[in-house]
Amino acid sequence: MGEQLARFNAAGPTVPAISPGELPEAKPLALPYRVVAGDVLEFRLKITQDAPESAAQPPSGQENDPARNDSQASARRLDLYRVQPGDVLDLAMPLILRSIGEAGDRAASYGCRVSQEGSIWLPVVGEMPVAGKTLLEIETAVVAAYFPKYVKNRPSVIARVSERGASVLSVVSTAAGPAAARDPFADSILCRVTNEGTVRLPLVGSVPVAGKSVPEIEAAVASAYCPKHLSSPPSVLARVADYRVATVYAIGAIGSPGRYELRSNELELAVLLAKAGGIGVGRTASGVGAGGAKVIRIRHAGQPRDAKPLEVPVRDRNIPIANVALQDGDTVEVEHFDDPLFTVTGLVMSPGVHPYPPGAKYTLQQALAMSGGIDTQAGPRYATVYRQDGDGKPIAAEFRIGGRTMVDAAEVIIKPGDVICLEHSFRTRWNKFWATVLHFGAGAYATVPITPTSSN
Repeated sequence: MGEQLARFNAAGPTVPAISPGELPEAKPLALPYRVVAGDVLEFRLKITQDAPESAAQPPSGQENDPARNDSQASARRLDLYRVQPGDVLDLAMPLILRSIGEAGDRAASYGCRVSQEGSIWLPVVGEMPVAGKTLLEIETAVVAAYFPKYVKNRPSVIARVSERGASVLSVVSTAAGPAAARDPFADSILCRVTNEGTVRLPLVGSVPVAGKSVPEIEAAVASAYCPKHLSSPPSVLARVADYRVATVYAIGAIGSPGRYELRSNELELAVLLAKAGGIGVGRTASGVGAGGAKVIRIRHAGQPRDAKPLEVPVRDRNIPIANVALQDGDTVEVEHFDDPLFTVTGLVMSPGVHPYPPGAKYTLQQALAMSGGIDTQAGPRYATVYRQDGDGKPIAAEFRIGGRTMVDAAEVIIKPGDVICLEHSFRTRWNKFWATVLHFGAGAYATVPITPTSSN
């Protein structure tokens, strides 16, 4: 009996344990948030460059000479500023202009605006790229363009920025005095991330940002400006000003099924369930059990109908085992949970179907007690338990339930899906017959009227 009981208790289907690591199709959540196409980014950029300490201190006796201090500050900024599109350059190059016949009797200087492509047009030479260069670098490039091809002697070229174009960068030299230190941040720049995952910034053009966190974007923007366009890395502050909005659909056993608009930083299963009122808990369709859900299926937009959706199991009726990322257009179906059941039939007081909640463990004795106990008039001594094994094949075992005491039934483990049958035998039918006869006889005896004798 003990060996048979152990084998039967071990038989039956098992529920496999599932962990979040067994969901290879699920897109993991990225923390911190990583920018996606459609987001709007806001940038603030500031260049702070320190002049050498010796240059920061004016010679003795010249501290209060404003004109001289301004001149020195301008000289220090000469090597810091890099020309940008829209700037107007003034090139003092009298020897060059006289040699090519452009000066006439006037003082020889040449003015030109830097194009959006970052170049200027020089007489005879033509187009020359200057954006991102310092004035000293531009002067050297102009000399090299004319000497010795167009002029015999090395010319003198002095360049200055007579007008600055619209710029998002504020150049501040910490050694240039209080006036320069008070320069505010330039106006912030708003950029929408393109479908290619880039933003377009002044001077540097396109910068890849999709899939990057905000600190990573700040570092990428600083690298785009320095050293190609700036001699020192700028201070970059970035934030997501507006998130792309995606549409997802929630159906099934959920508090409020419907269509939901989620920001790109909210595209995850937990947020959708929270907005939709959580997984519904109530009576199931069969009327037995407490409801909830057992699995969540996620189908992506455009996915073929015959393709298998991503399945996320649910534990404790309403907690997904993994919080996975969602995509725009996803349909999230929460499948209703029907409690596992077991059935008791035959010689019990209340035959029927009973729920088997997750985590519960019932014995045969408890199962019979939930059905009101055995039929005491019939007095069955055996119960047959039917179940499916791990391969789905039906098996059956008969156990002694100890007559009316049900002591032996306490060792038999009942599993979800079991059918417990207390069948009739010759003995139980005989007991039932005599119980019926005795009940009828007692009833008949109790209802015989006593009629008094009357005398005529």
